[in-house]
Amino acid sequence: MNKRWITIPLWIIVTAVITLLAVYFYYKHLERKVVREMNSRMGEEYLTGENVNRDYKEAFNYFKDAADAGDQHAQYRLGQLYFYGDGTDKDFVQAERYLKLALDQGDHDEAEYTLAMVYLYSGKEQMQAIKLLQKSAKSQNTEAMCELANCHLNGFIVEQDDKLAEKYVKEALDCGMDEQDTDIAQTVLCTLYARNPDFKQDRTANFQKLKQLADKGVLPAIYYTAIAYEKGWGTSQNPTEMMKYLQKAAELGLPEAMYDLGIRYEKGQGVPFNSKTSLFWIKKAADQGYGQAVKYWKQLNQ
Repeated sequence: MNKRWITIPLWIIVTAVITLLAVYFYYKHLERKVVREMNSRMGEEYLTGENVNRDYKEAFNYFKDAADAGDQHAQYRLGQLYFYGDGTDKDFVQAERYLKLALDQGDHDEAEYTLAMVYLYSGKEQMQAIKLLQKSAKSQNTEAMCELANCHLNGFIVEQDDKLAEKYVKEALDCGMDEQDTDIAQTVLCTLYARNPDFKQDRTANFQKLKQLADKGVLPAIYYTAIAYEKGWGTSQNPTEMMKYLQKAAELGLPEAMYDLGIRYEKGQGVPFNSKTSLFWIKKAADQGYGQAVKYWKQLNQ
């Protein structure tokens, strides 16, 4: 009995192979996408404490897997964790890397804001930081608005401009914020009104509001209350109270307060000269990645 062989045209075989490969790679891509999104979602739950106990280290691990697989939100969150040192060691280089990866995928106002903060604290590309803050503020990011207000309040990188600082902080308050961010915005506003008589506001009343925020534990308010006591903004100058609040801000972890306190001990400004205490606070600020302290610490150790 003769066997008949069916001859299949080569083009049909090639088409079938290509189709099978396309289906295979599509489902592999779909599988990776599902896993990536699931890891990102789990990271968010551990970060916020939603459905599970809050655990920054677990959040970091899930976000790391998702970020390395290309998830934009996870890249932003991972950069944020590296910036704050939550669940991992503080690392501005890695923070910058992942935040840039997030922004390479498209606009993300929170990633822009956090990258700006990396640049501000590290002292790197500070004009770029202002541009990022301005772009983020245009997207109604209230944290960016408050940071711009703070920069104009202090003349940090940009020119000191109290009117512009007031404009940014009022816009932030008009957008609506949670209690913590509202307290920070009110801190800037009270500092402006206590310092500058041109606003025709009750300077004493605004200092009292600032002090209330400080006593509530709002970290920037603690620092600005110290400065208000030093400069006499809406209150009498009081070196003892100034040092009390400055010390408290430093002990609670505000890098600029740590650096300020260290320099004062180095110069014997308002406190007795103490080189050991000076180095302690300057190093702590440098360990936090605070740009001025990092630069000064390197100079001291050359």
